[in-house]
Amino acid sequence: MSGNLTNVLPEESQTATAVLAWWKARGDAEPRRRYLGMSAIGEECERRLWYSFRHAAQEDFPGRLYRLFNRGHREEEIIAEELRGIGCTVLLEDENGKQFGFSGVGGHFKGHMDAAILGVPEAPKTWHLGEFKTHSAKLFADLAKKGVQAAKPVHYAQMQIYMRKSGMTRALYYAVNKDTDEVYVERVRYDAAFAAGLEAKAERIITATKPPARIAERRDDFRCKFCPAKSLCHGTSGEEPAVPISKPSCRQCVHATPELDGDGRWSCAKHGKDLSTEDQERTCRSFLLIPDFVTFAEPVDAHKTESGDDVIEFRNLADGSIWHHGPDREAGHWTVADLLSKPMGELRMPSLLEQSQGWGMTSYAVHGLEHLTAAWKHLTHLNDFPEPLKTEKGDGYEITEFPGGDFVLVAPAEDYAEIRYNNIPF
Repeated sequence: MSGNLTNVLPEESQTATAVLAWWKARGDAEPRRRYLGMSAIGEECERRLWYSFRHAAQEDFPGRLYRLFNRGHREEEIIAEELRGIGCTVLLEDENGKQFGFSGVGGHFKGHMDAAILGVPEAPKTWHLGEFKTHSAKLFADLAKKGVQAAKPVHYAQMQIYMRKSGMTRALYYAVNKDTDEVYVERVRYDAAFAAGLEAKAERIITATKPPARIAERRDDFRCKFCPAKSLCHGTSGEEPAVPISKPSCRQCVHATPELDGDGRWSCAKHGKDLSTEDQERTCRSFLLIPDFVTFAEPVDAHKTESGDDVIEFRNLADGSIWHHGPDREAGHWTVADLLSKPMGELRMPSLLEQSQGWGMTSYAVHGLEHLTAAWKHLTHLNDFPEPLKTEKGDGYEITEFPGGDFVLVAPAEDYAEIRYNNIPF
């Protein structure tokens, strides 16, 4: 056979493509979780959990995975039916018709268990917390060989914190092999000390004002390979945004605090108010990133402008250049929008020489330094030079910035100067 195979090869199914696109759109439209999940507290890396709680890193799942997750949810009803079929009492909802839910750390730490079960053959009089999971054949085999604590430590931790919150002392881990429909069931005992440590871990993450230590210092470490926060944690390069947060939220702002005296309450110190869900998603002009989100620079100072804006001064670790993070681009600040969209190579304050050559600047040449003061008086109608703001020395020149955005460049060896001004009245 030779020639064009287009007519004999099967085409990609438009139906399958459309279905997976529907799952993708549906999954991406789900609101971000407003709390640190009990189902994730067993994750080894606290830094990853902190990024997630601060809405700084989000998984980008394809439609196929969203569909796969939904299959796991659908399996819950089947497992409940099977357990009822052998005589167990299985409760999937509380008296209000809602999934059993638990909360801690001021409402910022939450989770929902799959079921409460009575009548388990090994201990028919003991209520068990039910945790239902589905696994691929490879993961199922590992689970059957090692047990849930060793093979699935995140699931083990999830059951421990649920037992702590529910008062139950046994859990039933019911796993299904998605490829063969084999079943693995394991009873898990409550470990009070371990569960208390998990809640302490949650509080430590929730109240942290900066990211916890990295689990690994190399971004190619196997533990970091698939982490959605990898670039945010280890730093970016090339054309990636300097701070790769997909969507800004008040949770990433220096002014916001998760309070521990209410049901997941957040407050804003800048505006002196509580932050609603809508407030957090909108952000505001006063938004300033928590400095530790910036991995390539260090904060060296902070101040308020005359207009009341808060500004953080950073020094780049690579070249020592200084730049300011604030809300006012016209004042030379790098805003949150800039940090989230521009590569780090662009992030430095322009030199005085660069600023004096910017848009809208006019240059007046002075030949002979003895004429400089007279030229300044002529241009500004001022009797003398005001107190300078900053002076910068370069190769054969010295440039000084004055209030109002005016500059004087002097080249002593050439007996030459320039007055570079912006909107000076004649």
